[in-house]
Amino acid sequence: MGHVLILDSDSAHAAELAHRLQAASCRTTVCSERQQACDILRKQQVDIAILVSDSATDWKSSAKWLRYAVSHLQDTPQFVCVLRGPYQGPSERLYGTRHGMRVIYENK
Repeated sequence: MGHVLILDSDSAHAAELAHRLQAASCRTTVCSERQQACDILRKQQVDIAILVSDSATDWKSSAKWLRYAVSHLQDTPQFVCVLRGPYQGPSERLYGTRHGMRVIYENK
């Protein structure tokens, strides 16, 4: 498949997600900090960047920051935001769509 970058501050959750993606023949890179993710996105070709967030508000600033950091690249990855917090209604998905990101809610 492709190269997937996972940005997740929960190391156990990130490891499980990486394991499942690797089982589906994806190459994965896991990081826990925004700056580390941006450095990887600038240096390596990434097909999909997954941002995992427990916070319904924090993910927006992180997602915008990551998108801005790679905006000058010729091949930008697809962005997926996985929200682990409680469902906030359709506004989160609409926000993601407006900014070129797919938003998925994960059931805990």
